[in-house]
Amino acid sequence: MPLNKDAEKALKNKQALVSSALYVNAGWFEGKLKSIWILADFLVIEAEAKHTKEINKIWGGLIPKNESLSNKAKKIPKNIQTSLNELAQAYFHLLKTIADIYKIDRHLRMGADQPELQTISNEVENFSALITQEKLLSKDFLNVVVSVFFKLQSHCHDLALLLENPSGTPLNPYVRRIRATKGGNAKAVGEDVLRSQFLVFLESMKGRTFPSKKAFWHQCWDEIFGILQIYQQKHIGKIDPKSKKKIIYGQDLKVESLERKFKQWCQNDPNFEYSWGNLFPPKKPPASRGGFPNKIFAMQANPDNEPGFYASAIRCGFCWWADLQQ
Repeated sequence: MPLNKDAEKALKNKQALVSSALYVNAGWFEGKLKSIWILADFLVIEAEAKHTKEINKIWGGLIPKNESLSNKAKKIPKNIQTSLNELAQAYFHLLKTIADIYKIDRHLRMGADQPELQTISNEVENFSALITQEKLLSKDFLNVVVSVFFKLQSHCHDLALLLENPSGTPLNPYVRRIRATKGGNAKAVGEDVLRSQFLVFLESMKGRTFPSKKAFWHQCWDEIFGILQIYQQKHIGKIDPKSKKKIIYGQDLKVESLERKFKQWCQNDPNFEYSWGNLFPPKKPPASRGGFPNKIFAMQANPDNEPGFYASAIRCGFCWWADLQQ
C-alpha cells in the first residue's frame, strides 16, 4: 500500500517523530497532540504494509484502500477475534481510540448544536479541524479528550514496539522472560542448581540488611566464593537428574560475574527477587509531578481497565499533561 505524503515525510524522520510523540516534551501542548496523531497515522500504514495478512483479519477481508486514518477509524469493527496476535490487537485498539475521540467530538458538537465534523484524506488537516485553538482553551473539552489522547499515546507506544520486535516476540516483558528462561535451559544445564544454592544462602540471612549492594558483595565475598567453589567441585561434569544431561554451567564462572547473574535471576525468579530485595532498605516512592497523581490519571485514561495499560502509560511519560497543569 503506497504511503501518502504525510506518511512519507514521517518515514524520513521516524525516530524524531517517535521521540516527540512518546518520550520528550514537544514544547507546546498542541504540538504534543499533533505528534501523537501523526505517529498513529504512520504506524497504522506501516502495520498494514508489513503485516497485511493479519491486519486483513480485522477487516473481515481487505484493508480499506486509499482511506485516511480518520476514515479507517470510523469504519473499524466494534469487536475483533481474540485469536489475533498482539500486533493486530494493538492496531485495532489504536484505531478504536481514534474513533472514540471522534465520538466525543460529535457528542460535544451535538450539545453545541453544531454539525458533525467531516474528515478528508489529509490527516494533518483532519487534526487541525478536530483540535482547534478554541477547543484548546476549553476546560470541558480538555477534561474529556486529553485522557483519551493519552490512551492513544499508549497504544502508539505498544504498536511501535511490536513493529520493531522480531515476528512472534511477545510485547509483555514477563512473557519474554519466561520464554527466554525456557529456551536457555538447554544451554544452561545446572544453572538452576547454582541459583537454588544461592537462594538458600540469601534466605539464611533473613532479618539482616545491608546499606547497599556494594556493601553486600564486600561483606559476603568469602561466603559467595565458597558456595561457587563447592558447586564447581561437586556438580560440574555430573549428570543432571532432571534433564539427564551433563552439567557444564558455571565451570568458568567467577565471583565478579555473579553480580550480573543475581540481577538476571531476580528477573526470572520471584523467590530470588524477594529474598534479595529483603536484604536492602526499601526504596522511597517517586513524587508525582505537578501535584498530579499518576495512578489517578491513568485510571481516568483507562476506564476499560485494559491489561498492561498502566505500565505502558508510565513508560510513555506524563510530562506533557503535567506541564499543562502547572
